[in-house]
Amino acid sequence: MALNAAVQWEVRTAGADTNGGGFKAGASGSDFSQQDAKRQAPDTTDLSTADAVANGTTTITSGTANFTAAIVGNVIYFAGGTGGITGCWREVTARASATSITIDLLIAASTGMTMNIGGALGTPGVLGSVVVGSNKVWIKTGTYTLSTATPNVSGGPLSLAVSLVRFEGYEITRGDFGARPTIKVPDTGVDTITVITSTSSSATVVANLIVDGNQKASITGIGLGVNGYHSIFRCKVMGTTVKGITMGSGLFSQAILCEVTDFSGTSGMEVATGNLAFGCYVHDGATVAFNIAGGSALHCVADSNSGASSDGFAFATRGVCVGCVAYNNGRDGYRATTQQPGSLVDCIAESNTGWGFNATSSLLTFLLTHCAAYGNGSGAYHTNLPAQYNCLTITAGSVFVDAAGGNFALNSTASQGAALRAAGALGVFPGGTTTGYQDIGAAQHADPAGGGGAVGPWGTIR
Repeated sequence: MALNAAVQWEVRTAGADTNGGGFKAGASGSDFSQQDAKRQAPDTTDLSTADAVANGTTTITSGTANFTAAIVGNVIYFAGGTGGITGCWREVTARASATSITIDLLIAASTGMTMNIGGALGTPGVLGSVVVGSNKVWIKTGTYTLSTATPNVSGGPLSLAVSLVRFEGYEITRGDFGARPTIKVPDTGVDTITVITSTSSSATVVANLIVDGNQKASITGIGLGVNGYHSIFRCKVMGTTVKGITMGSGLFSQAILCEVTDFSGTSGMEVATGNLAFGCYVHDGATVAFNIAGGSALHCVADSNSGASSDGFAFATRGVCVGCVAYNNGRDGYRATTQQPGSLVDCIAESNTGWGFNATSSLLTFLLTHCAAYGNGSGAYHTNLPAQYNCLTITAGSVFVDAAGGNFALNSTASQGAALRAAGALGVFPGGTTTGYQDIGAAQHADPAGGGGAVGPWGTIR
């Protein structure tokens, strides 16, 4: 038996990793985890004590805790006593009296145990080996600086091996997607880690978090496992030196509306076989922005990644980009080094140092359709990419509203951004009965009646 799948955990910078930290959603009691400290004076009921007694069953007694019905559903931290109990968390399933409760899993016989009720935990890492499938972990905004490279301990990185777990940051109210909490690698002592990783074969969700690698020697930000269904949603990863976000090949993982910046190493984001990046923005790094290794990128932007080999989108194997933008990168906008098939649809390459669209050898099976290029140092389309259909070369000027300022909406200037509006591949559908007006590029313009300017899947990029 393990903790219930409906348990929800709370993490706060003012919490402590020996607090109760959790509550079973839907239980009849009161949630004591959504506060900084454990229950203690001036509280008069459901008190944290050091006189808990376990008799080797699921019964816990205390002469001073003064249990009430509100305790049911809360997770309690137990440790120590005559039995030398290693710190553990148990859910209260019933209250018998002011001195006796029932927990979900037995504890070996011990007297004088520490029993901490309520209060948030202090670091996300401590939960790596505690959570069970379908648990949710809520992390309140603030900075959580790692203190050890050992995963799944207090102050350590997360390495999840269970399925269907969600870690989500919030600002004021759970689920508000406000100011994101930051998990940060310290200045010294933690140099070779993946800050958040999952080895589970089932769904892990990481949402609304910032991961700061702090430019330490060998840091990957978020790495989701092979052969899994994982999601990274509205996260920002910065300061990494191996990879920012990586999704291993396999079933299906996705990065949605994520940002990676200030990175070095292999790449900002790796999108392996079966995986998807949607609406992601990878910018101001020192290497390849998107490594498309069999996956797909939709409406993504690679912006101002410097370095002699910093491509916006690099294809080492098959892959797909739809509605993407490569701007001001140190080598090519899009670069294929594979003989496997791929597709670039409605993509833009502007102001890259090398080619807008390049391949290192002739690729008859790499299809470009309704793409556009402007101002790339070596040229627009390399002749190694002969399968080009309805592609444009812009000569009049930038197609964007303010690319240097991070606004990749199409401008309305004739022969520039205006030439790409409603010029995408989704024009007349096969059969001729439906006509679309898709723009080329990541952001789609709004018609005047819509009351706004051009918009994209991110809202404001910077």
